[in-house]
Parts: sequence; C-alpha cells; structure tokens
Amino acid sequence: MKVVLKSETFSVEIELPQEMIQAIESLAQQIDQAKLKQHKKTTLRQGDIEKLHEIRNLLLANRQIPFSIEELAKIAGINRTKLQAGFKELFGNTVFGYLSDQRLEDARRLILDGGNMSISEVAAIAGYKNPQHFTAAFKRKFGVLPRDVRR
Repeated sequence: MKVVLKSETFSVEIELPQEMIQAIESLAQQIDQAKLKQHKKTTLRQGDIEKLHEIRNLLLANRQIPFSIEELAKIAGINRTKLQAGFKELFGNTVFGYLSDQRLEDARRLILDGGNMSISEVAAIAGYKNPQHFTAAFKRKFGVLPRDVRR
C-alpha cells in the first residue's frame, strides 16, 4: 500500500507492507488513548488507587494464576464493581484485558529473544492452551503473526 508522508518542507510517497501500516495505526491509536487518559480527571479516591495498583502488581507477579474478579475484589477490600470500573479508569483496560496484553507482551519478548523456542511453546508459556488462539490474539494486538516477528 502506498503512503504519503508530508511535512511543511517535503512530501514523499512510499510503499509499505500492510502489516506495517496496521502496526503504525495501532501505535497511533494507543498514543491517542494515552493523551486522552492524561487529560481525564479521575473519580477514584487515593486509597482506591493504591488498592488497584496492588491488584495490578499481584496480577503481574502471578500471571499464571487464574484469579476471579471476586477473589481480586476480596483481596483488595473493595467491591467487584469498583474494582472493574476503577481498574479500567486507571489502567485503560479491563482486569483480564490488561493481563492478556501483558502476557502477549511477554510472548513477543520471548519470540524475539527466545531463539529456537517454537510458537506453540511460547503460546503455552503465555497461558494459551491452543496455539491458534494465541496466534489470533497476537495478530490482533501487534498486527503481525508471531512467526513474522522472528524474521
């Protein structure tokens, strides 16, 4: 696909692969979301923010443990609704969406650094029982297939 890059001093037309365009669009969307998040006032109290950070840290330290929302709410000492709404407000994603994104980021690093580890092995480490589901989730997040990251 041809893309035109413009500035005040120049304009250039280049050919980019579709995967790269999707990755750039995804990055631009993430930047826009981050900008909106910076300007948005929070309705959370400081104590709730601290509890939500504790839950996030717990999830990151124990990525392979399948916590339920009820368990996390009990651990945090807040109700289920406040946990879910507060987590999304603070971190820009649902509890399990955030955890899934982190697992996919870990998988991407494994693929890049893992050398001869197969995609199926990486999928299992990332918590996916089915490598095809992992591949689909990876492509949705990064815009490329896991095997193409290695190249």
